[in-house]
Amino acid sequence: MPTEARRAAGLAAGLILTLAAGSCGPATGEEGARFEAPGRAVAVEMPAEARLRLVGAVDLGLPARGFGGLSGLEVSADGARLVAISDRGGWLAAGIARGGGPDRAPTGLSGARFGPMLAASADGPPAPPAPARRDAEGLAIPDPALAPPWFVSFEQTHRMDRFAGPDAAAEPFVRLDTPTAHHVALTGNDGFEALAVAGDGRLLAAREIWEDRPEDARWIARDGSETPADLPRDSRAPAVGADFAPDGTLWLLRRRFELLGGFSFAIWRHVPQGDGFGPGERMLDLPFGDAADNAEGLAVWVTPAGRTRIILISDDNFVPLQRSILYEFELPD
Repeated sequence: MPTEARRAAGLAAGLILTLAAGSCGPATGEEGARFEAPGRAVAVEMPAEARLRLVGAVDLGLPARGFGGLSGLEVSADGARLVAISDRGGWLAAGIARGGGPDRAPTGLSGARFGPMLAASADGPPAPPAPARRDAEGLAIPDPALAPPWFVSFEQTHRMDRFAGPDAAAEPFVRLDTPTAHHVALTGNDGFEALAVAGDGRLLAAREIWEDRPEDARWIARDGSETPADLPRDSRAPAVGADFAPDGTLWLLRRRFELLGGFSFAIWRHVPQGDGFGPGERMLDLPFGDAADNAEGLAVWVTPAGRTRIILISDDNFVPLQRSILYEFELPD
């Protein structure tokens, strides 16, 4: 069997097992564990029509026990640090190693900490939540320096919680499974994976919908109230990651999966129009192949020279044939 076919078969089997398990295995990592992840360069052949330039991509490997499943992502305004979440209920906080300069290509992680999310306990100190409540997918942090509060959206038990930092217990914020007039019913694995905070403080949540149904996106105010958001849809590639640039534009990550092809992803840029968004521009469409892994998190920052950078993180699904890849792209002048 050719290499790509073997990899696709492995990815398919791994994804099926992951979906069957609901991404709700044991809590990840060791609380307080710190490590370095120098990373290994990943070759990415950019399509000729790409409107972004590749800065670099690195495979983070398996630097800590339980490491993996990375989904939501936020990056500090200076591009020096990141916070990510694991879909088995874990936090990753780390510096982005850049090989000698603040705007150089990423080479891995430095001073990283990987540990479990916590839930309040009536009988003692905070502890990891029950397995069905660990499927963290979307992350939004309003502060440019990544100070709390941190907002996390979850699948399986659909909700958004607020955290006062990695050592704090979750505070319930919004029940995302409450029926409203503007969205269809939620099931286990089609929750709100893309989460971003706008300049006015509202949270934009977009749902991972594969079927031929309207894109379910909504604005969530800081008081928890919800209103519809008009976001262009793509039934073949649901939204899985999002972030707002400082100029107010929305950057959106859409991910595809095929049993024989594996994963591919596209990055879109949308201009806000009222309480919705215009049709958007496709800035990159990375086709199926070894370079395109299961990208699920997206964050935007701007270099001191004023160049927009887009960082992605991929979810390895805890499958050996997949990887935790940190990608970085740049919008040319």
